[in-house]
Amino acid sequence: MAEGSNDKGFFVGDRWVEPHLNRVAHGDDTLTLEPKSMAVLVYLATRAGEVVRSEDILSDLWPDTVVNDGSIYWYIARIRKALGDTPKEQCVIETVPKKGYRLTAPVFAEASTPISGELRPFSVELASRPGDGLSLSRGLTEHHSVAVLPLVDLSGRNEAFCQGLTEELRHVLSRARGLRVTGHVSSGRIRDRHLDLRVIGRLLNVTHVVDGTVRRAGDVVRVTAELIDTRDGMQQWSQAYEYRLEDTFRIQQAIALAIADALKVNLLPVHESELAAGYTRDRDAWEFFMLGRHQWTYRSGRGPGEALRWFEKAIDRDPHFALAQAALASCHAVMPWYREVDHSLCVETARAAAKRALGLAPDLAEAHAVMGLIATDYDMDGRAAERWLERALELKPSCVQGRHWFGDLLNALSRHEDALAQAVLAAKIEPLSPLFQLRVARILEDAGRQSEATEAYHRALEMDPFHPVIHALSGVHFLRAKDFGRAARRLERWADLDPSVDPALGGAIIAGVTKPDQRDSAIDRVLAMKGFHGVVPMVKMALLLELDMLEAAADCVLATTAVRHPGVPWMLVMPNAGRLYSDPRIAAMLRHDNLPRAAAAN
Repeated sequence: MAEGSNDKGFFVGDRWVEPHLNRVAHGDDTLTLEPKSMAVLVYLATRAGEVVRSEDILSDLWPDTVVNDGSIYWYIARIRKALGDTPKEQCVIETVPKKGYRLTAPVFAEASTPISGELRPFSVELASRPGDGLSLSRGLTEHHSVAVLPLVDLSGRNEAFCQGLTEELRHVLSRARGLRVTGHVSSGRIRDRHLDLRVIGRLLNVTHVVDGTVRRAGDVVRVTAELIDTRDGMQQWSQAYEYRLEDTFRIQQAIALAIADALKVNLLPVHESELAAGYTRDRDAWEFFMLGRHQWTYRSGRGPGEALRWFEKAIDRDPHFALAQAALASCHAVMPWYREVDHSLCVETARAAAKRALGLAPDLAEAHAVMGLIATDYDMDGRAAERWLERALELKPSCVQGRHWFGDLLNALSRHEDALAQAVLAAKIEPLSPLFQLRVARILEDAGRQSEATEAYHRALEMDPFHPVIHALSGVHFLRAKDFGRAARRLERWADLDPSVDPALGGAIIAGVTKPDQRDSAIDRVLAMKGFHGVVPMVKMALLLELDMLEAAADCVLATTAVRHPGVPWMLVMPNAGRLYSDPRIAAMLRHDNLPRAAAAN
């Protein structure tokens, strides 16, 4: 390829590359690359996913010029900076030791024409028959798929109102038969990317998007909405509505019915009283709730603490706001994954909030879902958990947290293919959520599908390079796979992002696994790991298993159980956890919990 021969622009992840201008743009920010760096970027983009040797780059781009390997290193460093990557993260360009470089981010053209191969939508091969006759995809057979992008606030001061209107429109549309509606996490992330709508369609794997604006003046609201086919960028429908605030429900119904008619799908009837169940009429309470929802959605490694504070403010304004009570319960239930807390206090606070939500709105899917989570992770009662989660999905098939947590339950029961089916459905609803991609990776790994798990871990890291849990669990995954270079980088990055983690842990583990004389030192470092927050107990047990310290690994499981950490069901089905089943203490524990496993962990 001659330098600069490709003048067409293309995306690398969320960066827009313009080779003819030697420019890389991200939103409103641009960075100029010098011509040779751009030539290397184009070369890697045309071979995305392939390992490319430095000597091949040199010979193909500059066959008649003397350029040394050090120059390639400098060009790669410049490209990484332009693409928001670093040598340590390697989430966009991976250095493959002694082999070369690989561009791992998706590469595609603005008009959705791939530059290298086909941009693959999220997909995982599933078993043809779900287990136990369970209708895993109940209510989600799709003929069309749509993403409702956040409505744009033209007034400049009603963002929470716009978020609420968007969410309610998404909820009404989710009742259409044969229509998959992308969740608020992925749709909200896309809005920040300033992408062509056809590109959005490919990223979210949807056939259509709903876009629009809201202008509010007092009690008068004007909404403009349009439906666009992402396959050709053509507008299929557009309408403007002006109404008074008390007519919001009627307008939501009118917009949803018009969209359903344009897509030729049937929208199930929904009554205002049903839509309002669990909601609030207090404007401030609703705005506090939407601010909490935003913090919950983008909590990353920070945890749900900020979201919890907003939900508490919403409940202070309206104690009968059932949806806020369910959200509060979710925050308390997952808090031990993020910080050192009293686990028993968290779960009982979560249970009380979920029961309050059910008392206010008995058919609120979100409240049933969090009760299912509590039954799985804390009560270890599989039968109760299955009842709660099946009811949540019966009430609301698009309840993404319900599917997410149902996958957790099925995985804890060693029903990995059924768990994967739920996790994939959740990831289809939220294709840009790193946490849902992480869950797919974990289940694939527990099911023994290691190469697919590696791909899923890569996707999760691309979506959120700064989430400590993704680095921790992917580090353990690469350690099991004997990919020691990547294992060390991920464990070291975990330590960078979590100050409580020993920064020398990654290097010590690799040395202990590969060098017999370093094993005792590595064991000492692992045994010194303190605390029960986040994935620390899971990683500690996994590292002890890799070091063949079975009794110490069993001790770790029992200590984690004693503090009621929600990760225990996962620990018992992790790869190699079956080696602990012969320990009398673990065997007794397995006999007395209520999570009947279909098969021993591998």
